[in-house]
Amino acid sequence: MIDKPGVDERLLAAEVAAAWAVDVADLVFMPVGLDGHAWAYRVDTSDGRRHFLKLRRGEFSEAAVRLPGFLRAQGVSQAVAPIDLGDGGTGHRFGDYRLLLYPFHDGGSLWGRGLTDHQWIEYGEFLGRLHAVAPSADLAAVLPVETYRSGAGERL
Repeated sequence: MIDKPGVDERLLAAEVAAAWAVDVADLVFMPVGLDGHAWAYRVDTSDGRRHFLKLRRGEFSEAAVRLPGFLRAQGVSQAVAPIDLGDGGTGHRFGDYRLLLYPFHDGGSLWGRGLTDHQWIEYGEFLGRLHAVAPSADLAAVLPVETYRSGAGERL
């Protein structure tokens, strides 16, 4: 079970409202995620919209913040990018925390039920579009790179 962070949620809601110019009607903690330094909230606004708020102790990786917006700009509509702040940028500081606000997408987990045949086809099309995108030089500079070198040849 993921516990709530030790923040004043009234102050958090006010900070989100001011930073993204939204009228926060409700802030609902969501015990989800795999980052031990981050927490999630659903933000309901007075006009009926919903947002997903990520609260993280410390900084988000630059790649995690910039890559989704770059992919959306390249036509990969399935990428969920953080919502820009009114003064530009995406992340907002809240004490020792950083905030990112995203569009909220209702839906359940696919872990238990899997994908339909149609969804598998859409997923394959998405992967094709994703792998066709070449990152800009400045984005490539912040992307983590893994190298794999097998030692099998040396053992032979």
